[in-house]
Amino acid sequence: MKPSDQPPKSADHTYHYREEIRMNVESNFYHPPKYKEDWIRWADETMEVQTQREAYEWISSGAYNEIGKLYDGYRSHDPKMAETLAFQLLQRQTFQEPTYRIYTDVDHEAKPNWYMVWVEKIDNVEKNENKVTE
Repeated sequence: MKPSDQPPKSADHTYHYREEIRMNVESNFYHPPKYKEDWIRWADETMEVQTQREAYEWISSGAYNEIGKLYDGYRSHDPKMAETLAFQLLQRQTFQEPTYRIYTDVDHEAKPNWYMVWVEKIDNVEKNENKVTE
């Protein structure tokens, strides 16, 4: 028997998944703010590291604790630094109730490229609206 001959499993067989699709609705959630917006306070990083582990140590000691408090965005010419910060912020959002929307982008107009991570605070109303209920 080939895998393609097996009957398809129903979605309810393994887990429950609910997805909302909102068509023709303008929302900031689906259109993240551009990285050139005036409200973003940037921290520019000039440090470059050799390994992902070094990036983790550097980001953990500074940018991770300051983003969302002292500044809204973080820019670096080293992609490892931005990737590490984005991963740590996303990991924090999974362990506690989300407080920020996390955005990433690359500015190809700048030479060398800027790798950017920025956050936008989620209001209490939006937190309650996005909860999935059974």
